Order: sequence, then structure tokens, then C-alpha cells
Amino acid sequence: MSAPFRIKTARAIAPATIVLESGTSGAAVAAVVAPAAPLVADGVNAYLEKLVKMIPTEVVGLYLVGKGVIPVGQAGFLLGWTLFCLFAVIVVRAIGTRDSRGDFLGGFSHLDLLARRSVRALPRRPVQAFPGIAAGLGLDVCRPDGLQTGRVIWSFIRSRGASMGNFFTDVISKDTRVESVARVSVLELLEPSMRSRVEAIIADAQAQGVELMVFETFRSRSRQLALFNQGASKLRQVGVHHYGLACDLVKSVGGEPSWKGDFGLLGVLARAHGLIWGGDWGSPGQPHSFVDAVHVQRCTIARQAALFRGDWYPDDEYDPYDDDAPLVA
Repeated sequence: MSAPFRIKTARAIAPATIVLESGTSGAAVAAVVAPAAPLVADGVNAYLEKLVKMIPTEVVGLYLVGKGVIPVGQAGFLLGWTLFCLFAVIVVRAIGTRDSRGDFLGGFSHLDLLARRSVRALPRRPVQAFPGIAAGLGLDVCRPDGLQTGRVIWSFIRSRGASMGNFFTDVISKDTRVESVARVSVLELLEPSMRSRVEAIIADAQAQGVELMVFETFRSRSRQLALFNQGASKLRQVGVHHYGLACDLVKSVGGEPSWKGDFGLLGVLARAHGLIWGGDWGSPGQPHSFVDAVHVQRCTIARQAALFRGDWYPDDEYDPYDDDAPLVA
């Protein structure tokens, strides 16, 4: 199947323009000139095409038929039928967005976006009105902020979408190097969007006369523990590296890795390409007890706990600087 329901977006990673300006001390300072906004398909036809792919019309028709058969006043049956059709949307999109590699996740980013926007438009209605549904979905109905009905549906969609698989579960966890104690520097173990951003950073740095090299991409739990025991790392448990969402980029001096000098340019390029830099963790105005100037990742600090639990993994459209969660937990 060639993924007939997958929505093709016009969004692409545009190369950032780096301009060297003279600072107050006379030193060259790198500044980012934001790329022009990508062109997006416009018009009613394009919009309707995306809408039809997002919510398959067959499911809509099925819902209307069922609604017409259910007797008036049977709210319980109608609610159950609505949830069934919602599940059918997820199943149809899962099948219709599956590509030749078996990648489901890309097709769920638009459902997630639709759910997010719907939640913002809904009035605040406590989920306590539907305790049975919430309990069936395994959600806490006693939270003091009064969980919204829309948020219940959103959590359901996200949890089911995440269970379909992602780059970590489908690729990394099946790789022979998943328990390797040796350093891994291959780009193929980086999540595809992360990989393309890293390649763009290296190309932009080279254009500015700075040679960067990939020092480490994936890191196993065994290697992280070994580094901790050697005193080479302050972290005992492996972090974002383990999920294909982090990379260490160092300078290349005569073909050898070097950590000497300033890595401020890496910070500028990381932000330009939608990555978090370990020099400021996305929040340059805040003090940080731990700094890793050669590290970049496609995940905010606030998202890391959910990533480690397996509750969350970024889709193709994810931008850590446009995340509902704060950059730093």
C-alpha cells in the first residue's frame, strides 16, 4: 500500500542563512537570518483534500447511519457508537498511512494536531460527567484541574498512536548495536528528521569555515553506565541519545575530534534548525547546573520523562520551540 491517506506537507527544512557581524569587542558574532516561510498549498480544493484524508468519509457515513438507527433518548448507545467510530478513524488512518517501511506514526500527526485545536476550542467540561469512559481509558478523573472531555479524547488518540510504533521501537530496538558498549556515530540510528537537521547543521557550519564531525549518535544503556563508572559522564541512566533524538557534534581538526574553543555557532545553528542545544537547553536566559556544549537534541527537557516512559515520541512535524510543554521542566 502506498499510504493513500497520508497528507503530504509542503514544509521542509530550509537552510538557515548565517551572517557574521562585528560585535562590540570586534569579534565576529554569528546571527541567524530566518529562512523565508515555506510555501503552503492554498485554496478550497487543497483544504478539502486534506480534510477528507484526515477524517475518512467512509467512517463519517458509518457514523451517520448508526446515529439514524439508534432510538431517540438512548444517549448511552449514541456515546458508545461515537467512541466506536472514533476508534474506526484511528484504524483506517493507521492502515491508510502505512508506507512500505511500515511507518504508522507519520499519519497520526494530523489527528494529534486536529485534537489539539479542538481541545482549545472546547468549553471547560469536567470529565466527571463520564466517569465510566474515563476509567475505561485508564485516565485519572480526580485531577484538581478538572480534565476536559476533549483532553480525554486527545490522550486516547496519543496513547493509541504511540503504541503503533515509532523509529525507536521499529528500528533502534531491533538493531544489533542496541546494547553496544562501543561508541556509535552512524547517522542511520538517528530519527530521520533529527538526521536531516544534523546534516544541515554540519553543512551550514562548513559554509562558515567551521568543520564539525559527528562524534556520537545512539548510546546504549550499557555504554552510559560504563561512562558513568569511569567518571566520563555525570549521568548514570542513558538519556535522549538512546532514542535516536540526540547527537554530539565536535570540531574536526585534522580529521580528529576536538572539544577546544567556543561552540556558540553550534548553538545558533541548532536553534535555526529546530534543535535544543546543550549549551543553554533552549533557555539561554536561565542558569543551568549542567551544560553540554557539543550536544543537540530534538526534545525539550520537559518532554524527556514522557519519552523515557514510552508515552511520547516526536512526529515529523514536532518543533520543540512550538511545544505546549515548557522547554525546561
